[in-house]
Amino acid sequence: DARVLEAFLNDPILAERPVEIDEERPGSIVLHGEVRGAREIRHAVTIARGVPGVVRVRERLTVRKRSR
Repeated sequence: DARVLEAFLNDPILAERPVEIDEERPGSIVLHGEVRGAREIRHAVTIARGVPGVVRVRERLTVRKRSR
């Protein structure tokens, strides 16, 4: 999960989002937190899957409601 965290911190979008990364077991990552839309969910999953050693990504991300 440290490598996924590093990848997120190096990403200009995900570095600003409150996303937690948990490792269920080696190679299996769970993403929790809030993002701004479905596009960011897909982006987070793509970044996590691109990290060497990650074989499974479960996303439990929610879309933050916009305040008016």
